[in-house]
Amino acid sequence: MTRRPVTRDAVAAHLGYYWADASWPVPSNLAALTAIAWNEGWNEAPVSPADDRQLVGVDFVVKAVFPLGFASGKRAGVLAVDGHITAAAREAIGRLSDENDPGRVVRGLLDQLTAAAHDEVRRHDGASVEEGSSRPLGRTFEAAASDNRARTNAQRAAAAASVAWTHAVKDGWGQAYWTANRIIIPVRDSKLAATNAIDGTPVVDWLDDLAEAARAIADERPGQHPAQLARLAGPAETSSTASDDHAAREAPSAAKNHHNNGLDKGDRRPRGM
Repeated sequence: MTRRPVTRDAVAAHLGYYWADASWPVPSNLAALTAIAWNEGWNEAPVSPADDRQLVGVDFVVKAVFPLGFASGKRAGVLAVDGHITAAAREAIGRLSDENDPGRVVRGLLDQLTAAAHDEVRRHDGASVEEGSSRPLGRTFEAAASDNRARTNAQRAAAAASVAWTHAVKDGWGQAYWTANRIIIPVRDSKLAATNAIDGTPVVDWLDDLAEAARAIADERPGQHPAQLARLAGPAETSSTASDDHAAREAPSAAKNHHNNGLDKGDRRPRGM
């Protein structure tokens, strides 16, 4: 059968229609990346039947788009966690009244916490595809191939790209849970944290509250933090409401969360980094 290549412009014309959530910005190179992946899949698939070639094209699009979305979602989650932790540390430092011990010791601990948060951001800044954890699950391939609205190959490619990107951003964002642990656990486990207090609250308990609130970011919907996502996705090719959303919900306040007396205790996720 004669193949007519899918073009970038044809994919771009359909992306807006298949985009699952307008608050998740469209990466500027997504249409070009999708067209290239689809055409590669089509070329490698068996000549017939046509349905097989279309499924291979969908798989190629998912495999090309998902790692980029995962990395972007993960970096955005890191930024959200960093913002929450550094804001809590800054507020606590502002309440310290003197430079003498134990105030100076607590300041040092909070400075360590802020430095750890910023180091985590730098570690992910510009990071590309991460092997292993960035592989799409079967549910993503199934969802990408199941949109019955798609009638042309350009539409199928656009639908697959939309599913792959939104699934990937959400999965990557969920890694914020481990980001919070990596930032807070080393400070929490120090001897100084065990022997000092912030506003009468033991530092360990204060950090447990902060960790619980920071880890909760992983369960939030990424679209609630459009500034972080927009920074990572770049200029949008299709209309997005992200720039108009001025009411992005802040991360939960550590002061409003009852501490859990230890990181990860009773949580649904397994202990680990």
